[in-house]
Amino acid sequence: MNVPLTPIRCLYRAVDLYGKKTGVVSGPSSFTYAQFGERCERLAAGLLSEGIRPGDRIAYLSFNNHQLLEGYYGPPLVRAIAMPLNVRLQPAELTTILCHASATMLVFESEFAPLVQELRKTCPSIRRYVAIDQPVSQADFYLEDLLTRDRISRPDIFSLMKMKSPNSFTPAAAPARPRESRSRTALCTCMPWAYSPPFPAKTLTSNCTPSRCFTPTVGDVRKASP
Repeated sequence: MNVPLTPIRCLYRAVDLYGKKTGVVSGPSSFTYAQFGERCERLAAGLLSEGIRPGDRIAYLSFNNHQLLEGYYGPPLVRAIAMPLNVRLQPAELTTILCHASATMLVFESEFAPLVQELRKTCPSIRRYVAIDQPVSQADFYLEDLLTRDRISRPDIFSLMKMKSPNSFTPAAAPARPRESRSRTALCTCMPWAYSPPFPAKTLTSNCTPSRCFTPTVGDVRKASP
């Protein structure tokens, strides 16, 4: 049976095989693979509590940290779409992207609070603004508060594979050729977890600085080395 290697399969493979091993290190925070999986499930439940539905876009304006990493798994668990933004873009460019995608929620680091203040005026589709690292006036609530609301049950990966793309009648999770997979997953030289799914049984780190990394977007993908 040919089963596509989706991000959700990668997540639960790591939870099942290496659950007690340290899997994510981000600044002062560290989590085992099991803890990381639980946080993703709690994020998914929090999104549901805010009315997020299949096909909704969850935008992230953040440098590399564990909250951004969780953002690659929490939204897909409820069939929403993770939408990381390039932090180097100007306000007008971000506005164009967010409005074109009709993003429903924006999760951001407090460093971008002044920028978010401008986006609030120009992005009417965004219903909720969520702060990652600390509560700020530009946010409706704090991300950690979202994770305390509930936790979804582990989903059936085969039901997730049946998800349809909101703009087509073809399955959203389609297998890619190896060379394509390498070019699409090599998103950032400072994000080793992006290179070799499923996760290896070693610690992943996220200690990069703004000058060394970028947040991947659809149009900003670097080629992986052979």
